[in-house]
Amino acid sequence: MSGNLVGVLQERCPLHLRVLHATTNVAVADDTVLQPDVLVVARAQIGPERIGGGRYVEVAHVQEDSSWTAALPFPVTITPADLLS
Repeated sequence: MSGNLVGVLQERCPLHLRVLHATTNVAVADDTVLQPDVLVVARAQIGPERIGGGRYVEVAHVQEDSSWTAALPFPVTITPADLLS
């Protein structure tokens, strides 16, 4: 399912951003690293050793046939049921 989500995001992703699929480490503190399934990051934030800045927050909880439209980092509508096909 995360691979299908990556496809939807890549179709709509502006050129100054990049959609990354697991396994990308995101250092959120000196002692804390997250490894999200999908990550959208500004190309300027991608460095040779790490991705810096930002924070992890849940902005929506979407299930089954419901949809959610993100405004940031770019407009995209996600319907979980569509990702299962």
